[in-house]
Amino acid sequence: MYASNPTSHRAMALVATVLVAACAFFLLAEPSSTRTQLLLRSVQVPSLNQAGHSQLNVGRSRIITSLASEQKTPLSVEQLPSTREAQQPFADHQQPRLGALARLSAPLMTAGAILCLGAVFQTVYTWFSSPRRVALATTGGTKGRKVVVTGAGGRTGKLVTQKLINAPEFSPIGLVNSAKSLKTLASLGLGDSAVRNASVTGPVDDLAEAFAGAEAVVICTSAVPKIQFFSIIKILLAKLFCQKPGRPTFSFAPGGTPEEVDWIGQKNQIDAAKAAGVSHVVIVSSMGGTQPDNFLNTIGKQEDGTGGDILLWKRKAEKYLIDSGLKYTIIHPGGLLDKAGGEREIVFGVDDKLLQEDVRSIPREDVAEVCVQSLLQPGAINRSFDIISRENGKPTKDWEQFFGQSGENCDYTVMTSGVSAL
Repeated sequence: MYASNPTSHRAMALVATVLVAACAFFLLAEPSSTRTQLLLRSVQVPSLNQAGHSQLNVGRSRIITSLASEQKTPLSVEQLPSTREAQQPFADHQQPRLGALARLSAPLMTAGAILCLGAVFQTVYTWFSSPRRVALATTGGTKGRKVVVTGAGGRTGKLVTQKLINAPEFSPIGLVNSAKSLKTLASLGLGDSAVRNASVTGPVDDLAEAFAGAEAVVICTSAVPKIQFFSIIKILLAKLFCQKPGRPTFSFAPGGTPEEVDWIGQKNQIDAAKAAGVSHVVIVSSMGGTQPDNFLNTIGKQEDGTGGDILLWKRKAEKYLIDSGLKYTIIHPGGLLDKAGGEREIVFGVDDKLLQEDVRSIPREDVAEVCVQSLLQPGAINRSFDIISRENGKPTKDWEQFFGQSGENCDYTVMTSGVSAL
């Protein structure tokens, strides 16, 4: 399908503007006396008989009338060039320089008009052929299946929302809980009617109202740790004195701990989805759920053992979804990269076996694409799996084959004791 190129639009518009401006300059900057000469000398005849002289005089009189408004003093016949001068070729070296340049105005105007029409055609064609426009045209102003994306203002949730906006099969709803996230959705072009403001740790009824009418929910919410400033100072001082620097320490904001967001918040969303009649829930989780000693579980953990355990809380919420009776897709990506998607091979795995790979990361945009494809591919229903990417592999495009390559699912009997202890 034709792809829009904003850069080519701007370049074409700039060139057209320059050409039209140049044409206007040559015409408007030309002295009125020179324009008079140009018009008169355009009446060129190789030879004039008596009748021809009479016609020329008539023409000259008409020119006097048409140009009188441009002169501060009236024109007279004596001020006009003789017949011999009128017959003189225009390219004479004695002609004013601007008069010669003015001859360029016609081709410049033509070129500018062609470029302007080309830019307009390109813009109109791109808009009418875009997936979003096609979807609107074929559904009478509304799009397809309604899908709610929670955490839609986050780095991964924003990409999922954008892909759903561009896909004619879906009508996305963004659920956020901050003014910053609201601005993010507005920048994506999501209207007020497609935005919901609610807290995932708040009342389930509020979430159920936000989910009303949706066929699917994509959960992109997660507790987000913040690095402690003084731990950075400590590391810098340790390096300065050639000591082992250790790792920086993190903490979670009040109300934003893994237990509150990744367990209670996700449980609330699953309950609300069920109450609202949603049929399919997709969760963006994380690899490492089979490893109690994974570094991510230590983030925010207190000396008394409370806090932290983000992967364990995520795992508990996943198991809750599996037992809910809803159709589910649980995605465990590796380390998330802010790089372009669609350029790498996406590798499928289960039970953290991919953590043994040398490279265990994946672009967020690829994770977002897997979320969208999970809503389209029957082979993604009731699946729980891990994904990473390979730069030197063939970019993944066949999603039916991707979800059908293995019938394996993550085993939730692994770490059962750790999860049940929470």
